[in-house]
Amino acid sequence: MQHEQGPGQAHAPVVPFPSMGRGGFYPDRLLQAAHAATGDETCDQNYRIDDLIASFFYQYDWVVEGEWTVEQLVLLHSTARDIREYVQGVTGKSGREWMRANLGNITIHNMTGNPARSYVLGSHVMLDFSDINGDKGTIAHELAYALDNKAGSPFCPATFCGGGLSGTLIRMLGGKPCIIPLIDNGPYTISEGFRLSKYIPYGNYGNGSTVEYFAVSFSYLIYNPGVLHPNVKSYFDAIILMLAYK
Repeated sequence: MQHEQGPGQAHAPVVPFPSMGRGGFYPDRLLQAAHAATGDETCDQNYRIDDLIASFFYQYDWVVEGEWTVEQLVLLHSTARDIREYVQGVTGKSGREWMRANLGNITIHNMTGNPARSYVLGSHVMLDFSDINGDKGTIAHELAYALDNKAGSPFCPATFCGGGLSGTLIRMLGGKPCIIPLIDNGPYTISEGFRLSKYIPYGNYGNGSTVEYFAVSFSYLIYNPGVLHPNVKSYFDAIILMLAYK
């Protein structure tokens, strides 16, 4: 999606990463990298990029590929932490385990400089940091596509074939999802009261299709939920809670 200043440029409080990974405890270097990625400036910043990349796998079951800078990895880690902490606040359960179950087993590629900008294909999240421009909300937006796809059929991405969380949200709001959720091709209907304001970044963009409404709303849910209609936040929280007990 094309960048403009979005909701994710506000900074959430620092929350240390837990020390348990998939197979047990982090190796010391991975633990150091994970703690440094929380944004705590008192952490030792002299860690290796490959350790920080590896910590995504231990933390969230994410494979990170491509050429990365420390700043890009820290921004991605910080976004993941913000999502995890929001989920934990809703569910009262481990946000990390929720993310591993519902947003794990994905591959995140650094595609900076490619003309396609940021996009998602199935479980592959392509991030262009020249498009993101330091906005964590844009990363959360792209991760929302992957979340939608993970909830749909393994044979066809929900963003194209439906069956994911974006359609569920639209139906909960009394609307009808698009035939192809990613495209505004009808019969996409949603009450005017639930539409995103055209005065917020990506507002009109988010109103364009089922999936874009879901992705833009998810980004604001994490970083500025006050701009959403209270029912949209409540239904989104209900979906998050449902996924915690599936």
